[in-house]
Amino acid sequence: MSNTLAFVRALASVRLARLGLFALYAGKVTAQRADGAVDVLPDSPLVPVATNVPVRLGIPGAVVRVKTGTRVQLGFSGGSPRAPFAYLVSADDVISVSLGGDGGRPVACVGDAVQAPGPDDLPIPPGGIVFTNVAAGLSLTNAQPVTLKGSWLRGSSKVLAVS
Repeated sequence: MSNTLAFVRALASVRLARLGLFALYAGKVTAQRADGAVDVLPDSPLVPVATNVPVRLGIPGAVVRVKTGTRVQLGFSGGSPRAPFAYLVSADDVISVSLGGDGGRPVACVGDAVQAPGPDDLPIPPGGIVFTNVAAGLSLTNAQPVTLKGSWLRGSSKVLAVS
């Protein structure tokens, strides 16, 4: 009977230890690789250091760059110790997020200033540009075709896109 009890205890211990791999564990990033994967030092001494851990953002192809010391939640896909992943806890330590791959250009926002150095690229027919001053009751349109060329003067320093 004692052999059966020892077997049941050993089996239960293995199963309970495996259940712990379905939890998330707080930790901090100790290093980041060129491909975006991070090394994580868990807060709990019961969880081993995890290396080459992908950071999940929920956006396929997105790569995030973070500072050393960034807080993350460490998990294991399907409870497998061979499939670790990390989620960011806060955006405070994010250096950049690249959409569509690593190393994109800054993303511009609606309302950002545009620099138009010369009439080379964008043809606008007569009447295509309307300047309106409602308070003064004025509305002006271009009488001649106009061509504009421009580039964004600024964009997000944290969100980048690859075109």
